[in-house]
Amino acid sequence: MTGKQKKFLISGLVIAAALVLIIATGFQGNQVFYVTVDELYAKAPDLYGERIRMAGNVKEGSIDKSENQLFTRFKMVQEGKDLTIEYEGITPDMFKDGAEVIVEGTYSKEGVFHADNLMAKCASRYEADVTDMEGMKEYKEKNQGY
Repeated sequence: MTGKQKKFLISGLVIAAALVLIIATGFQGNQVFYVTVDELYAKAPDLYGERIRMAGNVKEGSIDKSENQLFTRFKMVQEGKDLTIEYEGITPDMFKDGAEVIVEGTYSKEGVFHADNLMAKCASRYEADVTDMEGMKEYKEKNQGY
């Protein structure tokens, strides 16, 4: 192997190692654990400070908002267990009692989940309002020829 080929080989290995390092650190930064409330309570000491994603329902009557509406505390229920969530920011329009939500954030030693991302899930099915079906029949009859 000539000196020029050795330089080319070493340069290639350095570039490949740098790419692997960049990709590996990029994935670690975006890694989010998905856990249930049960798993969170069971693994709590290991999960303090880790970025976590959870899904559940907003407990009825648990929503408490600050005067300026930018701080919200509520309880999220999952499989009969609940967890206190604190969120700073504007809540989605669909956020209400009983709504399905997904939160991302960290769990503290005080037993509070500090969410920095709150998403309200859309209903999986949209159903037509059947209360106005008579009006719909009249509309179809009038516009049948078009």
